[in-house]
Amino acid sequence: MAHVKKNAFHYAWVVLGAACILNIVSRADSASFGVFIDPLVTTFGWKRGDISFAYSLAFIVGLPAVMLMGWLGDRYGARMLMLGASILIGTGTVLLGTITELWHFYLFYGFFVGSLGHAAFSVLLPVIMTRWFYRHMGIAVGVYWASQGLGPVIFAPLFRWMLENRGWQNTFMVIGITVGFILAFFSLFIYNRPSDKGLTAYGAEDAPPEKPLAAGAVAPVPVRLREILRQRVVWQLMSIHHIGCMGHAIILAHVVSMATFKGIPGVEAAGVLATIAGTALGLTLPQTYRYVLLPMAFRIVIPPLTSESMNIIKNSAVAFAVSIAEMTMFAMQAQEETSRGIEIYLAVTALYALSA
Repeated sequence: MAHVKKNAFHYAWVVLGAACILNIVSRADSASFGVFIDPLVTTFGWKRGDISFAYSLAFIVGLPAVMLMGWLGDRYGARMLMLGASILIGTGTVLLGTITELWHFYLFYGFFVGSLGHAAFSVLLPVIMTRWFYRHMGIAVGVYWASQGLGPVIFAPLFRWMLENRGWQNTFMVIGITVGFILAFFSLFIYNRPSDKGLTAYGAEDAPPEKPLAAGAVAPVPVRLREILRQRVVWQLMSIHHIGCMGHAIILAHVVSMATFKGIPGVEAAGVLATIAGTALGLTLPQTYRYVLLPMAFRIVIPPLTSESMNIIKNSAVAFAVSIAEMTMFAMQAQEETSRGIEIYLAVTALYALSA
């Protein structure tokens, strides 16, 4: 088995980078659910409670889905499973643009995108991180989970802007194809274990050597899942996680709709969700404004501001007081008197350009 020198670049950092991108992009649809509610109400006239059931359905189906994906990942490997999940998320996102009935939305979002597709990435990637890092494992896992907050920061405003300017079908077709390609591409960089690439875990050379078993000692037996589930603390941890997710999921699903109900425009309302995600990343309020809200505001303001600035320059120019017809008449008169048409028209054009 190959060993990597202590100061050499280790492939574990490539795995971490690819895992962070997969963590961000795989949550594009699920983290942006709140921006779908108002467009669905406007387009199809469905009730908000009926629409929100798709979000609940994704969590309900996600419970057996994560267990299934974990078992399949151990049996067939993470890469093939994530490639399949990439196709599932990409296809499901494109199909969301074709929905005409409420059950279509339940099927494509609740099963394809929100549960089955996302489960493969959410279960397998954290385990793979722990296999690739011996040294700095806490930093690697922390960076991975911190990247999760970038999903709504990027995709919530993007989804809302595209829904308002490109329509439902075009939005999901473009994002579905893009997301599917990104997920499939970066899944190719993921290996189950360092040994699959002929390496050891990052920092494994610092691990203490395993002590040989004493004479007559019995090797430890792997703990079975049944025995783990008998532990009370396991159920307590799962309950804490479930209650916490349930609490913040309600806010994330409806905060954009609440903001638009109060009169905040759609893209700015999606910024509320992005702000929450920025805070979850550990950003302070000034940092949230600097790295999340202000860049988003500039992207919204700059196009109309540029157009308005050009109108101000044009309307206040000297040449605006002189019509093009008058300058053309002057050029024709000068041409008749001098018989030098090319020079006259070039001079008039330059004069108009300079004065404008």
